[in-house]
Amino acid sequence: PSGRVGLSCTEFAATHKIYCFGGAGNSGYSNQILEYDPAIDYLSVLPIPLPTPMEGANCRFSPALNKIFCVGGNNSGPLNTIIEFDPVAETISTTTGVFSPPRQYDSCAMNSTGTQIFCFGGFAPSSDTFLNQITKFEINTLITYQWIRLS
Repeated sequence: PSGRVGLSCTEFAATHKIYCFGGAGNSGYSNQILEYDPAIDYLSVLPIPLPTPMEGANCRFSPALNKIFCVGGNNSGPLNTIIEFDPVAETISTTTGVFSPPRQYDSCAMNSTGTQIFCFGGFAPSSDTFLNQITKFEINTLITYQWIRLS
């Protein structure tokens, strides 16, 4: 719908649709969730917004839960949230204060079972630090976390 940078996109395996979250453009940070259907080359804006406008998050699909999880991001400051999006029900929820320091621009991958997200690096503007951490989020019914420090 508008030019933007810093959005994060991932495929929902059940429908092969691609979902993109947030981003930043001329009008600031976006709270939109975009749905792209490559089978018919159609892009739409979902009627539900993100809990907060953001860019620089990292979103991954969990085949175990059939949901998409977005980690961190930026909204005039780094976020320490994880957003859980259910593409089937089109519902969204968020957790806050789940990791420290808040970060943006990390790079994440989901493991093959869809139960763990590994995030590498990132930037913590509050301390002007480029992070040398691997963060592991274990996904079951609740999201927990632990730090693994690089030596």
